[in-house]
Amino acid sequence: MIDKPGLYLDIPEKAYHGAGLTPKPPLSSSITKVLINQSPGHAWWGHPDLNKSKALEVEQSTKTQGMGTAVHKLILGKGRPLKVLNFDDYRTNAARAARDAAIAEGATPLLGKEMDRAEVIAEAARRRLADSPIAHLIGADKGDAEVTGIWQEANGVWCKMRIDWLPHAAREGGHITVLDLKTTGQSAKAEDWSRTMFDFGGDIQDALYRRGIKKLIPEARTIDFVFVVIEQDEPCAVQLCRSSGQTREEAQESVALAIETWGQCLARGTALEHWPFYEGEIVDIDPPVWRSTAGELARMRMKNRISHWQRPLDADKAA
Repeated sequence: MIDKPGLYLDIPEKAYHGAGLTPKPPLSSSITKVLINQSPGHAWWGHPDLNKSKALEVEQSTKTQGMGTAVHKLILGKGRPLKVLNFDDYRTNAARAARDAAIAEGATPLLGKEMDRAEVIAEAARRRLADSPIAHLIGADKGDAEVTGIWQEANGVWCKMRIDWLPHAAREGGHITVLDLKTTGQSAKAEDWSRTMFDFGGDIQDALYRRGIKKLIPEARTIDFVFVVIEQDEPCAVQLCRSSGQTREEAQESVALAIETWGQCLARGTALEHWPFYEGEIVDIDPPVWRSTAGELARMRMKNRISHWQRPLDADKAA
């Protein structure tokens, strides 16, 4: 258990994601996203300190997540252990048993061909990052990977974060740049990846991490939270992305409200009945913008068709 706010370098990933890390159930970016997008009840259900059955679940990694974890470790040099399995696929019982055993041990299982692919992606990404605006921040002697941040908010709520890459210079304050690696099986072009960022709650992660960094590094003057987005398909292009001012402002307000909500829910009790799900009243649903636009176009077509049909047949023939 960590009972003092700070930046910690050697917290195992399993301990970070498990129960009992802080004196009271901490708020993480993943739980914050659930709290904002669904309800306090859903956040309770997904938290290992509150839902004891959640703490006993064995994490299942998808193929995409496994590849992302492997690339992450190969580039940053730290992270979940990789377990290479000498099978062509997972069709046999032996292959599936080896995969499940690796997951149970806390490792990321990869077929030999998947590991080869991860090394190709990582090498390409390293080459591209060497010529990028953040090249001076990356390197074994320039920063730390998988840095755990623990802090307390004014209302007593404990929060946690897991920074992918924190440059050594960041601890001195001033202007700070922290990095978060993401891999994608689609386009990393900013206009394309922006939807992915909002879908997985990258804006919320950005806002919570900025908040934590300001708490733990008071000398920080400005903060750049940069997503390093790496394409899994060749040529394995890399796009550097960050939230705009408007995105940050909206996300920061949401995170502040989530922290207040979390504190109030904990004060009510840790049993599920104290954590409301969706509101009880009947909710009116307004059409999204795209649906309103499509509906308006459809109505215009129908009006034109009706107007055309109301013309005398002779007028059509004359035309």
